[in-house]
Order: sequence, then C-alpha cells, then structure tokens
Amino acid sequence: VFTAFGMRGKPSQDVVSEVVNFAEDFLTSGAAVDRF
Repeated sequence: VFTAFGMRGKPSQDVVSEVVNFAEDFLTSGAAVDRF
C-alpha cells in the first residue's frame, strides 16, 4: 500500500504524482515481496 497526503493548497495532481513516484521507486528497487 502506498500513501500520499494532500494539504491545503496542494493540487490533487501533485498528490497523485507523489504516490506514483513512491510506487515506481519501490517496483524498480528489486526489493523482495512476500505475502507475509
């Protein structure tokens, strides 16, 4: 689960871009993923 929070005056597009960047960084990191 990736999370980003908005704040007053921060456009929703910026919040979405932030969480997408977090997800892309994780997916390209090669970190192990397990269901537990």
